[in-house]
Amino acid sequence: MDADAPSVADEPATPRHATADRRWWDRNKLWLLLLAPLLALALAASGFRFARLYLPWNYTRPQVTAGTTLTFNQDWAYQAKLKGHRQATLTVVSVRTAESEDGRKAAPGAILYRIELEFSAAPDVLMEGCKVFLLGPDGTMYGRGSGTVDLPGAMPGFSLSCVPRDAPGPSIDAVHDVIKTSERERPATWRVVESIALPEGVKPTQVRVQWDPPDYALLGVGT
Repeated sequence: MDADAPSVADEPATPRHATADRRWWDRNKLWLLLLAPLLALALAASGFRFARLYLPWNYTRPQVTAGTTLTFNQDWAYQAKLKGHRQATLTVVSVRTAESEDGRKAAPGAILYRIELEFSAAPDVLMEGCKVFLLGPDGTMYGRGSGTVDLPGAMPGFSLSCVPRDAPGPSIDAVHDVIKTSERERPATWRVVESIALPEGVKPTQVRVQWDPPDYALLGVGT
């Protein structure tokens, strides 16, 4: 054998673990390519959860008055496509007990309260979709639907909270993401009635009115 010719022993050998790694990559190349978009989706989902957790999607900003009248202001947005400003004067006209209201009465162990509210807002302000609650002395919220029973044979009315039924004003068309107007222009001032049941012995101390988070209104119940 020629002394200058390299022997087999002199040639660098490929480590076994390197060969095994290449075979593993070759066998799993397709699965790794499929995994990439799944990881991207997982990251996007985690980002969405982060946004849900930290963006102001909770009611954390009260606008409070000890009286019965409050001018409420808030900016609102829908699907990041529609935006607007809501300004309205809210007045608690009365909060009193009632035997029945809108085809319902209090369930055993509860008392029904009739809440009359007055709203004033420009006709082009979006006012549809609010919710009304009564608060007890300890801050517990009570809403429509619980603690009541339907009267026999009664047909409970369809309620559009905070707007007149025949002239609700602007509303959001969720299919086309546009604001549509009602056939009749909403008046500048109007009244609505809500009914909420509270447990016996619990007196309402505040009225809460809310649309979009994070803002909500807290008003006194009057005398």
